[in-house]
Amino acid sequence: MAETADSIKTYTDKLTADQFFELSADGDTLRVVTAAPVTNAVTRSEALNAATCVFREAGAPDLLVARLGVPTTGEQTHGWQGFTGTWESDNERGYRARVTAVR
Repeated sequence: MAETADSIKTYTDKLTADQFFELSADGDTLRVVTAAPVTNAVTRSEALNAATCVFREAGAPDLLVARLGVPTTGEQTHGWQGFTGTWESDNERGYRARVTAVR
């Protein structure tokens, strides 16, 4: 988590990791969320950067990381060794992504 928080500082000096991240009670799922609707305080691009950091730290393939910012309709899902990632961007509901460890 510390490495991811440090990575966010590369992109923004206004926000901190706790404004984006939520760890599940069982410790298997890390969620990246923005306030909804997306506002100037927490922009879609800042949330996307946070999600990118999480997916990279979890070892997601570069091709998948590149797809995180591509506009789509509905939730997208992709798995890789040991993890499943999902993401969705919606102007009303915000940018949401999660990485879940597969056990």
